Amino acid sequence: MPEDKWLEVTYEDFGISPERELGRVRDFLGLEAGAAERKEAVAGVQATSVGKGREALDGDAVGRLERLVGDALGRFGYG
Repeated sequence: MPEDKWLEVTYEDFGISPERELGRVRDFLGLEAGAAERKEAVAGVQATSVGKGREALDGDAVGRLERLVGDALGRFGYG
């Protein structure tokens, strides 16, 4: 797929810098939004959420997930 047809945004980047990443998405889509709209759109995003899901899983659950989706995670730089 041509690079101008897709935009990669990671959960971690969005969680850590939501306004910046939202700006990248907005620019990619050619949308405009005022400062108040941008702030409201990311108001619930918190950097402390990054990694929380994995921490909540026990070793067996992590192992099952890695067997199920490990290849896909590796292709996208996770794992």
